[in-house]
Amino acid sequence: MGGGSSYPNTPEQVVANYLSAIKDYDFPKAHLYLTDEMTRGIDAFNWAVEQKQIYKYAEVEVYGYKIYEAVIQNKKASVPNILSSRDKFINKSGADEYEIYVLNKSNGDWYINRQKLVNEKDRDKWFNNLVISSDP
Repeated sequence: MGGGSSYPNTPEQVVANYLSAIKDYDFPKAHLYLTDEMTRGIDAFNWAVEQKQIYKYAEVEVYGYKIYEAVIQNKKASVPNILSSRDKFINKSGADEYEIYVLNKSNGDWYINRQKLVNEKDRDKWFNNLVISSDP
């Protein structure tokens, strides 16, 4: 895990840094923001190799993201995100993906522990206050 003085201090910024790294195919950097549960305990080098193979095979392209205000409860945070991407298997059309990243706080830093999709009926609950937006 990353940590340190340059590590982002908000859950929203952790998700932004992670998605920026994924968008740039910088998987070793993306690994810094994930829990061992999220990486299945795989070290940064081997996880990056695996992700690169998956992204290449699936022809994943990430265009941009919009991160909304986190809901924080104790040492857990839920960060809503709208991902603009496409791939050749699941999201062929490039439809926006409404996601929630669940982060855990450990030693004062936030780490992504889980990602889940948001049902259409629950979107109004989560996607209200835009905090960070990349250039799609």
